[in-house]
Amino acid sequence: MPTVNEGDQPMKPTVGRIVHVLVSPELNNGSEVAPAVITRVFSENCVNVRVLLDASPAAVHEWATSRRLHATEAEAREAVRRDTSTTGLPVGFVNVHAFWPTRA
Repeated sequence: MPTVNEGDQPMKPTVGRIVHVLVSPELNNGSEVAPAVITRVFSENCVNVRVLLDASPAAVHEWATSRRLHATEAEAREAVRRDTSTTGLPVGFVNVHAFWPTRA
């Protein structure tokens, strides 16, 4: 089950919670990370999200369905690295990976 900080209670995905997603900077005004709202939960590790990009809505896909939810940004980045090496596609075209933001 995903956790954010060691010793914390596991994070439980529920509709309406905010997660972060890795996206192509070209689609998000130069930033690799965008917030997203969970819109459906399939399991502890698989969710649908509405990505809140810092860009024109007509230029990008804002929905990401059946996406893997990781405990940390590092885990999500490793998954993107694996996907990119497997598919040969640039990061912007690889599945969006979501992760829990760290607590302040």
